Amino acid sequence: TTAQMTGTSALESMTFSYEEGVTSPWLTKENADDWAYYPHLKSFAYDSEPTDANWPAKIEYTAPAPTVFEISNYDELKEFADIVNGENGKTQNPSACAILTADIIANDKKWVPIANGSDRAFTGTFDGGGHKITGLDNSQAGNKDDSGLFGFIGEGGIVKDVRLESANLSGEYIGGIAHENNGTISGCSFGGTIACGGCAGGIAGLSNGTISNCYNTGNVSGNSLVGGVAGWNSNDGTPAPLLSAASREAVTEQYQTVTTRAM
Repeated sequence: TTAQMTGTSALESMTFSYEEGVTSPWLTKENADDWAYYPHLKSFAYDSEPTDANWPAKIEYTAPAPTVFEISNYDELKEFADIVNGENGKTQNPSACAILTADIIANDKKWVPIANGSDRAFTGTFDGGGHKITGLDNSQAGNKDDSGLFGFIGEGGIVKDVRLESANLSGEYIGGIAHENNGTISGCSFGGTIACGGCAGGIAGLSNGTISNCYNTGNVSGNSLVGGVAGWNSNDGTPAPLLSAASREAVTEQYQTVTTRAM
């Protein structure tokens, strides 16, 4: 396909051998939204990367739309987590996109979050479609830290319109929707219990991104930086956007209980 033969990945399936001290004679260029660039050999005229205008071989190109995984049950939700995380035989794809097509009931207590490491922070779009996930539980998971429905949402990542109900999440650093948000969480809600040894929030434990139109009806407890919506909400030292977000239940921090009011 054009996508396989162009761009910076065009030579990945080829193996070249060079004498010691000889560098690759190939130049490649990352495809743009409207142009695809074939690799070419360096020459006296082009011993460094040419400009867009004089790249020797290019064609008009429309980048393929990303595949959107449709999720209708808990097994498919876990499979999507494997795809993003690159686990259980799946090729890691943190930019994968998904949409829920039905309400989901979790049937085990071994939930592993989507994007369970900062090196695989989620940069795709997860559309809950207004559906709910009931009974998400990590109490028997091998590693319960940095947990939530998502572990890490990266810059550009979007999680929207999903509701968690009767969830049971515990460990160090927990957020109902995401442990750490550097993207956008919108139209989401959390109901259930979070029992955390560190920073915790009903929607996000740590948020450097945007949280909008979200609410928490669950109980959140932790030892530091605990909030009904976000335990820590900052963007380079200034408050990150927290729009139309509210918490209506108890928040416990260091054995002191407070109740936050709707904003």
